[in-house]
Amino acid sequence: MELLCPDSGLQLHGRCWYLSVQGTSCATTCFAHGLDFSLVVASHATPVIPRLLGRPPGIKEAPWGRLECYLQPLDQYFTAKEIPDADAGDTTHDAKNWATSFCRLACPCTLSGISTRHQALIGSGVCALPFHRLAVCCLQAPEDCWNRDRSGAALLRNYRCCCKGVPLLGDSCPLFGELLAFTSGTGRAHGYAELPSKVCVQKGMIHDELESQLRRRRTLKECALLHLIVHLLSVRVPGPVKVVDVGASIGGCSAPLASLGAEVLAFEAHPRTFALLNATAQRLNRRANGTLKAFNLALSDRHRIAQMIEPYLNAAASSTLPPHMILPHFAERGLIWPVEEQKLDVILRKLGSGRIHLMKIDAEGDEIRVLRGAFGLMEDPTSRPYFIKFEFYPVRLRHRGHDPCVLLTYLLSKGYALLVLQSAGSGDSQGACWIWAEVGVSSLVQRFVEDSRWTDILAVQRSGNILQHGYVSYLMTTVSNCSSRHA
Repeated sequence: MELLCPDSGLQLHGRCWYLSVQGTSCATTCFAHGLDFSLVVASHATPVIPRLLGRPPGIKEAPWGRLECYLQPLDQYFTAKEIPDADAGDTTHDAKNWATSFCRLACPCTLSGISTRHQALIGSGVCALPFHRLAVCCLQAPEDCWNRDRSGAALLRNYRCCCKGVPLLGDSCPLFGELLAFTSGTGRAHGYAELPSKVCVQKGMIHDELESQLRRRRTLKECALLHLIVHLLSVRVPGPVKVVDVGASIGGCSAPLASLGAEVLAFEAHPRTFALLNATAQRLNRRANGTLKAFNLALSDRHRIAQMIEPYLNAAASSTLPPHMILPHFAERGLIWPVEEQKLDVILRKLGSGRIHLMKIDAEGDEIRVLRGAFGLMEDPTSRPYFIKFEFYPVRLRHRGHDPCVLLTYLLSKGYALLVLQSAGSGDSQGACWIWAEVGVSSLVQRFVEDSRWTDILAVQRSGNILQHGYVSYLMTTVSNCSSRHA
């Protein structure tokens, strides 16, 4: 029987072969295609890279490491040999962990269909992500991933969180999840009814800090302000309030907003967390006035396959990192998932979503990249969100190579005033202060850096009838300026 390699891999020597992303190991490359690494060294006379490229590169060099290495800018490649040269840096016990900053490696992967790591995860009731490109079909109906995917049998023998194990009917969570009821805690304080929301959380163990908070308090303070904003917008905008939730996690904020009647687009890159979110969405969409659409994507300023690191027992703190920023000792302690990044503009255009009224961004230091990917949304004053709530952690922004001042001044330039909340997760304006202009931005950022502080910031559009609402007017007139407070 002819073997079928996932994602159009090259079948040769009893393996599926793929070219790695530059600077990425074969362990990560095979993992991205749902396979295990299994070393095979092709001969110098019949190398693999010409077959992968569909042509011979311009320059062929003598064997160097245990894996063939392609230097794309020079169109040059090195063949492979059993014992690597001393200067190759191929000194790891297993060749799957070897990577160089300039090589695209020819990676031999097993045809097992699901890697041993995936099998271990699935066996313990945890969802795994063998095929990154199935995120595309999850933009449509979840059942399309399995019933109509063009790759057929190659995908049907693998697991994908948006489909297998997530029921399309009934009230169930994935096999590793259970329902948990909670409230935002906002309705009673502001005089409107609020029904409890139910989300799927992981059963038997806590897999991130957000779930831990829900179990302890049965409420999420950091979502309370969003809940209030949707309530006030619902009487100000024609039609349903439209919300984008970036870094939606299990839906702790998204689900209550949809229950209020909002149309929520929730983006969560982590595959196991997405499985819980997606099940919550399918359950909620049969009951709520609004809708919750879940997408297994990381929003960014480009379209690519990236790697997400999940710290030990804290999936909510997972973040996408380029290969050179993934430290080997850190990778050993956490999990690395292949994820798909996409621009928000592309998704909104495909969905025909129109104006977004509220946006929440929790991107673990990639907030600037999320906004760059929403360039079209932000440039048009008629489509720009009225409110954007985002996490602000200057130390982490700098670690990711971003200037925190750029994030704040960009939003100010788009006509927003910035309400700096007292702390991350604040549910109200107590202790908050305003930033109205660029003056004072750098000093505020410096104070946050010196104290290694982080918080949430609510960006509020300064034009339009939204400012006429009593609560927003109250904030504008009663909350002091940040620079005057710290003068």
